[in-house]
Amino acid sequence: DGTFDLVSAQYLHSPVRLERDVILRRAAASVKPGGVLLIVDHAAAPPWMRRNNHHHHEFPSADEVIGSLRLDEHRWERVRVETAERETIGPDGQPATLSDNIIVLRRVGGQAAS
Repeated sequence: DGTFDLVSAQYLHSPVRLERDVILRRAAASVKPGGVLLIVDHAAAPPWMRRNNHHHHEFPSADEVIGSLRLDEHRWERVRVETAERETIGPDGQPATLSDNIIVLRRVGGQAAS
């Protein structure tokens, strides 16, 4: 417990049921005024996952992630909210382009709560 200058959640995805929204809301509530919440996650399934249909998983957009946080827009500044692409090599050696959400929010003033 406590509040922090930086709270970070990186690729918080799971093939099993995960209370992701609850976890991310708690992370946001742990950011000190003036502190930063950093969330990086997949914006879409990698091509090899779509082909093999390993499991059904939703990949929300950056705006959908922010919406799920239920933040007071007057207490949070959007520093960076975007989807970025990166090149990688898949498990069978195939080149692929992956999309990731990058979300950087700064808590402005007030108490450490959402």
